[in-house]
Amino acid sequence: MRFRFVAISGLLLGAVTAQVPDGHYVVSSFYFAQQGVGGLSIVHPRLPGPPIAVTGLGADLTGVVNGSIAGANCVAVLADGTLLVGEVAGTGATLDVHRVTLAGVSVATDVPIPVGVVANNALGSGQISQIAWIDGTLAAFATGGLVNQAPLNGNPIGLVDLASGLVQPLVSPTLVGRDLNALAYDRASGELYVAAQVGSSASYEIFRVPLAGGAAVLVTNLMSVSGLAVAADGTLLASANANQVIAIDPVTGTPTLVATVGNNVNGLGLERATGNPVAVLNNITGSGLFWITGGAPSLLTAAISGVPSGIAVVDSPRGYGSPTSSGIDYEFALEPTPGGLPIAGNSAFAIQDQASSAAGQPGLLVANFAPASTPLFGVQVLIDPVAPIVIGLFPAGIAVPFPIPAGFAPLRIYLQSFHLGTASAPGLAATAGMLLGTIR
Repeated sequence: MRFRFVAISGLLLGAVTAQVPDGHYVVSSFYFAQQGVGGLSIVHPRLPGPPIAVTGLGADLTGVVNGSIAGANCVAVLADGTLLVGEVAGTGATLDVHRVTLAGVSVATDVPIPVGVVANNALGSGQISQIAWIDGTLAAFATGGLVNQAPLNGNPIGLVDLASGLVQPLVSPTLVGRDLNALAYDRASGELYVAAQVGSSASYEIFRVPLAGGAAVLVTNLMSVSGLAVAADGTLLASANANQVIAIDPVTGTPTLVATVGNNVNGLGLERATGNPVAVLNNITGSGLFWITGGAPSLLTAAISGVPSGIAVVDSPRGYGSPTSSGIDYEFALEPTPGGLPIAGNSAFAIQDQASSAAGQPGLLVANFAPASTPLFGVQVLIDPVAPIVIGLFPAGIAVPFPIPAGFAPLRIYLQSFHLGTASAPGLAATAGMLLGTIR
């Protein structure tokens, strides 16, 4: 298997689109006092060192001419690598969600979508605190410190259609008039988690709220919540208590300490290939971006300009498209991925094809260097059907070694597994697609 992978990957070395590299992190930061220029920074997931600053950002995302508190406050990433960036700004400023695409590490396009105006308040600022991509062109965002006017009309959660630019409020009577400091989307339940400040205190109530709106359900209370994320098993993660990452049981609300990380954790992300949280400090009394494993934080960089405040992970590998069932469902194990990240030198990396039944059949793993969505033989083929590369027959439920050689260049390969149906459901079944972007 080792030499087969080297051979097929060598056909198209370096063929990665001009977005944030697969597996890397994007950190948002804003300008404040003497903390330096804000903006976006790209950080390698494992190699400590200086970040790469995204160039060509406007003043509303760097914050240098827009007041004492302004710039990029939060960031999310879409399936195609597009970045969604939310602002923080001073009284009277218009807040935007920016849809940003890159050419290398420079801005290619930046489309701002207005969502509200900052109110005159004690903090002198308002914010889009956290953004979550939902699906397709839909994203949700949380706000604080805005004027009670259209389009949100006092509702602190907004939904934005990125194709049309239409912004609508998510209406929840429980949350009207509240300031939210964090938001995360649970794909399994289709619900949002939000952290709402209690008055002007450091106390926060964490709620679960349906994506369609309605009553919000209290999950738990924590202090100083600055970020939320949802793990694959439904566990809610929060950066809270100034310097901690907390795991919260979504049913009981019971909090459990995951790690203590420096001072003033200001942003939280989740690396889905490993299940590891990623945390960034706010640079005012402490600095650094950390990935956390086994409760131990590892410093990746302490050189992010401005006040770091948000983080997004460009997951690799990741799924795309939809599976085709034939009585048994098949899917790749992605959260976590056997063997962790597909990073150069990781001889333990593996691919696992899982079946929803013990009667699952072995799958023919097929790859190519471009995605597709083509109906063939009763299944949706999600890789380029022209000259596909057959890797081999993979048993369901067993991790098959797929080692990444040392020094291997960044490469994108698209994979899909095809399975024979059962006697009661003849025909073919197929997994959703898997985008495997190697990391160096």
